[in-house]
Amino acid sequence: MGHINELPDDLLLKILSLIPTKEVVATSLLSKRWESLWTNVRRLEYDQEYHYDKRTGFSRFVDKSLLSYQSPILESLKFKFKSRYGYGDIGLWMRTAVNRHIRELTLECGDVLIKLPLRLFTCKTLMVLKLNGWIDLNIPLTASLPSLKTLHLVLLRKSNYESFSRLLSKCPVLTDLMVEQRKSNAMSMLNIAVPSLQRLSIRTVIDSDKELGYFNYDKDIPKVVINVPSLKYLTIDDRGNDFDVIENLSQVVEARIKANETSTKVFLRCISSSVKRLSISSLKSKDVYSTGSFFCQLEHLELYTDSANGWLKLLAHILESSINLRVLKLFNKHSNWRMHPLDRWDMSSSTVPECIVSSLEVLQWRGYLEREIDKEVMSYLLKHSLCLKTVMITPNRPDDVEEINQIAELFASFPIGSKTCKFGFNLDT
Repeated sequence: MGHINELPDDLLLKILSLIPTKEVVATSLLSKRWESLWTNVRRLEYDQEYHYDKRTGFSRFVDKSLLSYQSPILESLKFKFKSRYGYGDIGLWMRTAVNRHIRELTLECGDVLIKLPLRLFTCKTLMVLKLNGWIDLNIPLTASLPSLKTLHLVLLRKSNYESFSRLLSKCPVLTDLMVEQRKSNAMSMLNIAVPSLQRLSIRTVIDSDKELGYFNYDKDIPKVVINVPSLKYLTIDDRGNDFDVIENLSQVVEARIKANETSTKVFLRCISSSVKRLSISSLKSKDVYSTGSFFCQLEHLELYTDSANGWLKLLAHILESSINLRVLKLFNKHSNWRMHPLDRWDMSSSTVPECIVSSLEVLQWRGYLEREIDKEVMSYLLKHSLCLKTVMITPNRPDDVEEINQIAELFASFPIGSKTCKFGFNLDT
């Protein structure tokens, strides 16, 4: 105890900010010096799980500790609720946070609807807002969040879509937006228009493809409208909604797309001229390639080969329209031996994609199967990739020694264009 007491207050406060607030408050019993030290901690985290009497004990503890808090600036405040009790005073707690010039606020709630005080949406100091749960976004017309840069929402209620769009319009410097749902097509008719946005992540969590709300023959699918002209980083993990991009995404440098056929085609067309790192896992990709797309900046490509029929044609198109590709990663998660009869790449052509000959350096294939088409693709790439430095293969069954030996013998028989190429097997499951 003597050694820790020799530390300056600033360092002790940094240490205290790393542990749950219940333990932080308990340090007030250590000595006279510690009695009020915790009241200047810049980060508070309240977890209902740590309180035996979750109904009343939690609320009393939060009330008492927030009233005792002395620092004029509260950097971060986080609540994790585990039951329906303890929400009643949340309005008072939020107002206290605003009075303390809150910078970052996180709420993780259960399935009980929570209403936030209107004053929270006029907080001039709030920079990060993360809401997880059934929270009512009743955004007032007078809302203004001039400092908000990061907004993460999980389980956005459909009845709040209009308020959500209003909220976005009140955030003039917003750069990071994440929206996640638990139901397919739940975000239909959502409008995301943020001129300043640089990072966008949209995700719908489903247990299986059976939960997808729409199918390709549905012609009038309500769309998620996106208007984000300054976007640089895009993540779409949503196969139940269609997307309509208003402004071309000509500044996007990194994109991860797991979407249905229609949406994948839209995004590829909008990002093709600028994207440098691209990951694609399409619900159905046999027609997603567009002859008008030219990936002139693409350096890193990840493609999931079992996600849909058409991956081979999509791969061929991207390779043919790329001139700077250095890294190619193929992923196969399942033992899918079937190939669509029309999913073919004409490798007999005398014209080899420029990137294969002049720039491709790294080739990785995770979940490699010994399908005939996989052998053809690998043989073609090894033969024509003159700059290839590294080939790393993860077999579909990495614990099958006999299969690994067969693959190694097969690759040894392929002609190799690069004199500096090194092979390796990744046997991690």
